[in-house]
Amino acid sequence: MIVGAKTMRRELGFTLTEVMVTLGVAGIVLAMGVPAFRSVMQSNQTVAHSNDLLSALSRARSEAITRGLPVVVCRSINNVCQTSVAYGWEQGWMIFIDTNNNATQDSGEEIIGVHAPFEGKETLVGDTNVKSYISYSSDGAARLIDGSSQTGTLTSSLCVGQKKNTIQIGTTGRVRIQKISC
Repeated sequence: MIVGAKTMRRELGFTLTEVMVTLGVAGIVLAMGVPAFRSVMQSNQTVAHSNDLLSALSRARSEAITRGLPVVVCRSINNVCQTSVAYGWEQGWMIFIDTNNNATQDSGEEIIGVHAPFEGKETLVGDTNVKSYISYSSDGAARLIDGSSQTGTLTSSLCVGQKKNTIQIGTTGRVRIQKISC
């Protein structure tokens, strides 16, 4: 190094103004993105819940055909079918072989599946024919315990993008998800 020569020293880092502008821009981006992300999360949760019940109903129908016995999916809490109006399908459900065709899981009737309550605030309510249970006969048709055809719709409470999911049970027992306007 030459004596008396000035050495250039470069300063590293950011100025306070640069940091404040960066934080301001990040805040604006977050303020715009968080509500959209929340909507995406709600939509995914609603789709997952509908798909879970759709899968349970399809499994029950398949089991009824395979075993040649009635199979029921009922709203349940702690593996007990619920008929009370206070509970919806969001509280969980179970699938069982209904050997005596009364839509209630009795001692000795095999439980073949259980689903825990939904996470979140979504409710899932069935209309009159599917309020408490859906029963599949050995031919795969959905039937009430009196033997009449069991058709109905289960409707989600959450609206995402002005639409909400419904699960529809047709006369043949087949199920499908349809979006309807809120």
